[in-house]
Amino acid sequence: MPFTTLGKNKILACCFLGDKAPELYLAAYLKTSIGLEEINGSGYERVALKDLLSIEKDGTLTNKEDIIFPLAKKGWGVIAALCIIDSKGEKFFIEDVKDPTPKISIGKRLRIPQGMLSISLE
Repeated sequence: MPFTTLGKNKILACCFLGDKAPELYLAAYLKTSIGLEEINGSGYERVALKDLLSIEKDGTLTNKEDIIFPLAKKGWGVIAALCIIDSKGEKFFIEDVKDPTPKISIGKRLRIPQGMLSISLE
């Protein structure tokens, strides 16, 4: 899943700080009548990215294993966007999910396969 370049340098800087880096999370958003809103309830939790990210030799930051959201206790609907966010709630960037957009129904999980989250310096 490709991401936009907005905020990628800040995210990479956080990752290069090692233990001093703030916690980063991946959040999922739905499109509503008032815009994008983070999923709330129904078993949803942001996924901590610590220990899931690695920095490749070319400086690209990627997920070294699948990123798996918790099991949906109710349907979450169609995931419209993903956002990397820190523990203070600061959104680094949001990327629209491209086709096919995943629809998460009861008992399903949102999964970002290994290597599909990719952020690099230009």
